Amino acid sequence: MQVAGLVPLTGFTFGGQMELYFKSEKLNQDVQWIWTDMEKAYWQTWIPKKSNLKILTQLKRDDTQLAKDELWDNLQDAIQFTREQINLKRRQKRIANK
Repeated sequence: MQVAGLVPLTGFTFGGQMELYFKSEKLNQDVQWIWTDMEKAYWQTWIPKKSNLKILTQLKRDDTQLAKDELWDNLQDAIQFTREQINLKRRQKRIANK
């Protein structure tokens, strides 16, 4: 996935697995998370859904949902950028085929 703007993401590779973190302002702590299908995360045309997020940090149920909501909100600019890029490529292809 392409990331545009200031999305609070950091990644570290540990034992071959990508570990992603973001700083939760609501919980005031770093929260570890992954995509449920990390392979798709590298596709240029993949549009993730909220259900594709998995919070790995051990939190209370309410805090886990709060962290997931906050992360999802932070990712919206990057997701919208990907949508716009896909639409632009499709539009260019339609024009070229006329």
